[in-house]
Amino acid sequence: MTNLSPTTRPHARGFTIIELLVVIAIIAVIAGLLLGGVAIVKESAKESQATTVLTNLMGNAGMYETKTTKPIGHLTDTTMKWGIGSWLMNAPGREQQKGAITAGYINDENDENPSYTYFLAKIDMDMERANLFIKPNEFLMLMGGCATMAFLLVLAMGKGLLLAIPAGILGIFLPKLYIKFSIWRRMGKAEKELAQVLDTFASCFKSGYSFSRAVQQVAEQYDDPWGTELAKVSAEMNFGSSVEESLVGLTKRIPQSDVAMFVTAVLIQRETGGNLGELLETLSKTVRERFKLMNKVKALSAQGKLSAFIIFMIPFGLASIYSAMFPEVMMNFFHHPIGWGLMTLAGGCQLVGGFVLKNIVTLEV
Repeated sequence: MTNLSPTTRPHARGFTIIELLVVIAIIAVIAGLLLGGVAIVKESAKESQATTVLTNLMGNAGMYETKTTKPIGHLTDTTMKWGIGSWLMNAPGREQQKGAITAGYINDENDENPSYTYFLAKIDMDMERANLFIKPNEFLMLMGGCATMAFLLVLAMGKGLLLAIPAGILGIFLPKLYIKFSIWRRMGKAEKELAQVLDTFASCFKSGYSFSRAVQQVAEQYDDPWGTELAKVSAEMNFGSSVEESLVGLTKRIPQSDVAMFVTAVLIQRETGGNLGELLETLSKTVRERFKLMNKVKALSAQGKLSAFIIFMIPFGLASIYSAMFPEVMMNFFHHPIGWGLMTLAGGCQLVGGFVLKNIVTLEV
């Protein structure tokens, strides 16, 4: 083997570590997108479960009847009497109800691009769940702006189109990831406070409050999200919406099975009578016990999650160390097709490994 002289040995360009960090960031964001997609699918499954709980109970009680189209929030949605629009759940009939969610934008019968309209409607619902006052068209403009800024920023760093184009593509998803994170954080807080909210409702009903007065009283005692969402329910009832329609809107903005059970209890009690205060106290105890079990499972799986995170980050740490110690060797990965192929293969393996580890350490309660 011929030894390379110092003059013929490849030299390292500047920003070697920066280039490596950019590649690591791209792989990490792609992994986040894929794992986030899995989380979104699981969240959709939870929405389906919440909706199924409500509709099945209403159907068993003989109270599930199609009702006229009523405006709820920003959208016009076909509601059910003491039920919920089937467009929220992954169940048979969702395609037939797709026109309902889009009716607030254009007439679905004459819609030349129903997928785009449905996409706008989903963005609008996400804005409501995140409690952000952004119109769908403005959100699309924000996505385009983030993509353009990421593309131009990478070009300004002198990295070329090879990295600028992926950066622009990733920039498109940044606003969507922020919205999903906001929804996740807000729904998590709503889930934690639900038992206390149910206790407050029970106290109000035992004190002789009417339902509308109890909703207003509870809304004044809590911050976002329950204060905000119950204030919306109170405002809808004050402006002429029925209790059923207002509570249907609540289950859409907070799509959780426990909230669906709360709505079911209220609506059945309004039809059949009974002590709603005691019923909500029992439901509150059930929610607390389930939440304790969920926290216990999280504590038991924390060590496994930490181990999975460390295993996932080891290749990136080794790559950073080798880049600092042997920049000439690491530069071959950036300046040779085989190097890019190896990094692509390694990144794909990392994504698959991260997905597998995520499913191993994630336990549903």
